[in-house]
Amino acid sequence: MLVTAFRNGELGDPGSSFSTSMMQKVYTTATFRHALLDTFKLAVSVSILATAIGAVLAWLVNRTDAPLAKWMGLFVIAPLFASPFLGAVAWQILGSPNVGLINEAVRLLPGVSGSYHLVNINTLPGIIFVQTVYYIPYSYLFIVGSITNMDPGLEEASAINGGGIFRTATRVTFPIIRPAVLSALFFIFILSADEFAIPDILRPDIKFNPLSVVVYQFAQSFPINLPGSAAAGTMLLILTVLGMILYSRATRASNRFVTVTARGFRQRRISLGPWRWLGTIVCCFYLLIAIILPYASLLYSAFTRYLTPNILKAHYTASQVQSLVTSSPVLSAMKNTVIVAVIAPTICGLLALCIGYTTRRLRYRGSSILTALGTLPVAVPGIVFGTGMLLFYIHTPLYGTISVIVIAFIALYLPQALRVTETGLSQIDPALEESSAVCGASIGQTLLRITGPLLRPSLLSVWILVFIYATREISAAVMLYGPDSTVLSVMTFSYLATGNTQNAAIIGLLQTLIMIVGIVVARFVLRVRLTSQVQKGGV
Repeated sequence: MLVTAFRNGELGDPGSSFSTSMMQKVYTTATFRHALLDTFKLAVSVSILATAIGAVLAWLVNRTDAPLAKWMGLFVIAPLFASPFLGAVAWQILGSPNVGLINEAVRLLPGVSGSYHLVNINTLPGIIFVQTVYYIPYSYLFIVGSITNMDPGLEEASAINGGGIFRTATRVTFPIIRPAVLSALFFIFILSADEFAIPDILRPDIKFNPLSVVVYQFAQSFPINLPGSAAAGTMLLILTVLGMILYSRATRASNRFVTVTARGFRQRRISLGPWRWLGTIVCCFYLLIAIILPYASLLYSAFTRYLTPNILKAHYTASQVQSLVTSSPVLSAMKNTVIVAVIAPTICGLLALCIGYTTRRLRYRGSSILTALGTLPVAVPGIVFGTGMLLFYIHTPLYGTISVIVIAFIALYLPQALRVTETGLSQIDPALEESSAVCGASIGQTLLRITGPLLRPSLLSVWILVFIYATREISAAVMLYGPDSTVLSVMTFSYLATGNTQNAAIIGLLQTLIMIVGIVVARFVLRVRLTSQVQKGGV
């Protein structure tokens, strides 16, 4: 990508040569400065809101006597296993100013004009709202561990000295968990800056062009400008690397806020008194706007001939669903999605096991380089990574094939696989493997008979998590697909781009069905605790 950014044509073009013109244009013209500012505004707004709401929800669920706390925790993390891209599709159906279901329903009320709209999702606040809704679970998972393990004696001391619930939370609880809050803040900043699909879907009526959208437009819209896409990608990469540096600094500062010590303590929940049901209501409302309303709108759009605010008078039919799902393009995309979602996590798990075992157990000289290389893609936005893969493979036989998408997904999700695997390895006493070696077993035999079986829960978690993420990935896939390698997420995006909301909803639901199958298999067949493994993976 860097090489292409410094050329005046594509790689392999005999007429192209070294040039700084595109980089100068990107870094000096007002258009790209506005794109950088738009990206920064979006990322900062989403990260602050998602982190603040996630912290409050973590406190309500784990430190207060709000009823149904166990279910509340599940409600908060449920959107993590949904696709933010499909959430944007659903909220376009719900909140479009002209034909959105919410606005159409409001116009049926007496005295409301036909041009009135209660919700306009095609605005910057609308984009911020949708991204915030689907990034709150990341904040919750970053913060919940620190809140759960905090010594309640600190809050009791505040209460003894006259501190109320609000004063104790703001002066004691949240300052102590500051490292976790900052980690969540900078991590969500990276995710928000990287997000491509939500701004691209919801921005039609506003002049808003974040860098992720600019990168895509240069690479995929006529006239195609790959050097421009690469140059804009470097600007987005710098922004996310800055966020990654701040994230690393926040996690390194955590040792100054130790709250779990050798002294035991008893967990105690703060009494909210008459407000105790408020936390449950807040979590239920979050589940409503993140899961129930969006997927209800997708189902409604998929099984009706035309959208109407009166669901009782709608004409329901499954004919369009049946004809679309059984069509050859959709069957091909479904096959490609399953192939990618099976091969990518399998290879990710094997690579993570080999790298983790080499660095944690064998400790060969220079083995830490493997971990550094494996975790490097975590700082690279998906749209930028997809652009780099496109430029690298464009003149090879792999271009436009399912293989290049698999390679991209392996690289993108290897950091998460490594983190979960290394966490599992750290929980296994090396003495078990040393005993195997003393008995004459080779490294391979020890890995197969001792380490592998003990690591089985972590490896299964890696496989399921990467399966889910590969099924819903859009940023890299939309840059790399070809006529014979279209996956369901790209097909949903293509239908929406042409204004066919019903087909987009149908394909989105099919994609969700595949993810649900993966989650059900993980939870009830393989007995994988997905929530804890997601937290270990930092994703």
